[in-house]
Amino acid sequence: MKWVAQRFVTGEEISAYAVARAGKLKAFALYRSLYRAGKGAGIFFERIEDVWARELVERIAGGTSWTGQISFDLMRQADGTVLPLECNPRAVSGLHFFRDPARFADAVLGDGPEVRPDVTAPQTVRLAMWIYGLPAALRSGGLGRFSKAMRGAEELLDWPGDPAPVKAQWPALAEIAGIALRGRIGLQAASTRDIEWNGPEELF
Repeated sequence: MKWVAQRFVTGEEISAYAVARAGKLKAFALYRSLYRAGKGAGIFFERIEDVWARELVERIAGGTSWTGQISFDLMRQADGTVLPLECNPRAVSGLHFFRDPARFADAVLGDGPEVRPDVTAPQTVRLAMWIYGLPAALRSGGLGRFSKAMRGAEELLDWPGDPAPVKAQWPALAEIAGIALRGRIGLQAASTRDIEWNGPEELF
C-alpha cells in the first residue's frame, strides 16, 4: 500500500469557503471552528478576515480557472503566513455566513459582483454544542467561555419562516443514536458510518 506523507504544520487552523467562475471569486468566507464534535467536524463557527488566506484561494482558483464551489482547510502560522492543508470541492460551513439568497444567486449564477458574507455573528448548532461543546468545556475548565459563546451565537438552522431544519435535527439524532447503540460506537462515528472507509478490516 502506498502512502502520502504531509509535513506537520503548527498554528491556527482556519477554513475557507468560496465559489468561483472561470477562476474569479464570486463568493468568499473565511472562518474558524471554535468548538468541534470531538476531533472532527466544527459545530461553532466564527468569521475572520485574513488577506493572505484570500490571496492563496484567489491564486489557486485563478491558476486552475476554477468554476464551482471550492473550500480549504488552512493553517495560519505564527508569522502570519497561511499554508493549505486540504482542499474540498464542495460546500462547507462557511456557506452559513450567507443569508441573502438573491444576492448570492446573482453573484454565482449571474453577472452580479462578488458577494461578501452578510452574517457577522458566530453561527452554531446548539444541540451539537450541548452534546459535544459542554462536556469539552467541563473537562477543560472552560465553562465561562462556553456560556459566552452560546450567548453570542446564532442558531444556523433557524431560518425565518422555515422551522423544518430545527425540527429535523431531532429525528436525525434519534437515527444516529440507534446506529451507535446497535454498532456499539460513539455518536460521531455513527454519524459518518455510511460515508467513510477506515480500511479493509472495518466491519459494516
